[in-house]
Parts: sequence; C-alpha cells; structure tokens
Amino acid sequence: MDISITLAYTEVQITNPRRTFLLEFLLIAITFTLSFATGKVLFNHPINPVTIAHRGVNQKNGVPNTLESLKKTIKYHPDYIEMDVHMTKDNKFIVLHDNNLKKLAGIKAHPEDLTLAELKKLNVTANNHQTKLTDFDTYLKYANQHHQKLLIELKTTPNNATDFANIFAKRYYANIIENHHQLHTLDFQTLMILQNDIPKGNLNYLMPYNLTIPEENIHAYGMRYSTLSPDFVAINRQKHKLVYAWTPNSRLAINKALSLGVYGIVTDNVSQLHVAIKEAQHWSDAERLLQVLLYS
Repeated sequence: MDISITLAYTEVQITNPRRTFLLEFLLIAITFTLSFATGKVLFNHPINPVTIAHRGVNQKNGVPNTLESLKKTIKYHPDYIEMDVHMTKDNKFIVLHDNNLKKLAGIKAHPEDLTLAELKKLNVTANNHQTKLTDFDTYLKYANQHHQKLLIELKTTPNNATDFANIFAKRYYANIIENHHQLHTLDFQTLMILQNDIPKGNLNYLMPYNLTIPEENIHAYGMRYSTLSPDFVAINRQKHKLVYAWTPNSRLAINKALSLGVYGIVTDNVSQLHVAIKEAQHWSDAERLLQVLLYS
C-alpha cells in the first residue's frame, strides 16, 4: 500500500514548550501510522552511510578521474572514491568517464580508438585544472598504497562489452578482493558476466532512475537520489540489499538521501557530506520524517 502526503510548508517559530511537545508527538504519531500502514518501520536503522567521492573529486579540486585529483581527494577520507574505466584499443584500461574525448581533450575520438600510450599523451582540462589521463594500473596502485577503497565503474560500449568484462575480471580479480574495492556498471550483461568471477558482495548495478523492483541476483543498486523512495530503500533493506544514492550535491539533496537511510551516498562534495552526516545523526524521528516528506 503506497501513501502520498503533500505538505504546505511555512516556516514558523514555536516558543511554547507545550506546543513544541505536541508538534513532535504528532509527527512521531504520523511516523508510526505510516510504518504500520506500509508494513515497514522507517527509522529502525542509524544514519551512517558510506561516503563516496564522485569521479575522485571534491568541490572541483581537479580534473575528474585523474591521479592528481585522487591524491587531493584522499585527504578528505571518503570511504570510497568512485571512478570510471574504459578499455583502450590495445585492451588496456584508462581512467576516464566520457566515451568521447571532445570535451576533455578537444579531439573527436573514442577511448577504444586509441592505444593506452596515445591516450596518456593527451592533455585534459576541467574545473580550471589541466593534467594528463591516468592508466588504471597506476591509479589502482596509488589507491592501494594509501588504503583507499575504490568504487569502479566499467564503461562498456557495444563493441567491447563482452571482452571488457572478461579481460578486466581475469586481470584484476585478486586485487579487487584483497583491497575491498567495488565494481559497478550500467550494463546488465556485463554485470552478469562479472558475477561468474567476482563475488556478488563486490558488484553493484548502476541505474539512472528507480524504475525497477529488487531482483534476487543483484546485491546492490546505485540510483539517482531524486528518484528514490522510502519504500524502495526499505524493501531492499529487508532483502539485505544495498542502495547507493547518486549524486546529491546541495545540502537539501544530501539531507534527503540521509533521511531515506541509503547505504551509501555518492557526491561531488564529500567534505560537506561528512558535516551533514554528523548533524543528521542527532535528528529526532520527527525531524527525520520532515526531511523525508519535505524533500521527496
């Protein structure tokens, strides 16, 4: 049973302690009513999500997905650094998000069209920073040396999806397990191929929007935070599946993700996320319910 509630929100100041108590009592009563009606308890878990730096940057402190930004962002101590990997023409791996080099490097080419050596010669520019692209082996080695866990997105194309998954799993299986890295992908076929070699606990299915119900063979989901609902998060918790929220960057957006009780939050502003988590851990049930209702 789904329940939709619309609130007209007006900021008021309540100075009467009795009224404050009655307001909190009313909100807590609504919480338990909703929990009973939907068959779920909304607040039976603490707010302590895994913190994840999106594309290895914090507050535009470098070119995304490069060694230089990794070195800077590690200092903010995220639980994971999320980054992207493409396969090159010579079946090696480059750290890069876009499937076209026009935006970052100013050339009309795809990563799969060039060798690793050719890609590493390119200058890439973003966020008022310029540097070189980084090969995945170098990026991975630096992260391991600094005990930094990675959330690795495999960026497949129709031309290399099968080869990508098999080659990557064979080459990096032991390293991923030993250093507790995570893999995820938008491509369901790639996910299924990886499951033959990589434990489910190290694999996540990345989806742009919440357009599905939990499947038994998927351990974790990554989804756009604005499409997540309390129901979806609660159902996955009951099934012992994880939900990662992507990519809330404003304080209001981060508060919404926190109030839903997601397992992890991927953001471009991991330093702000740390502050928001500390404050949210002191929310009462009434305050947390307001976050769910006002920002959902």
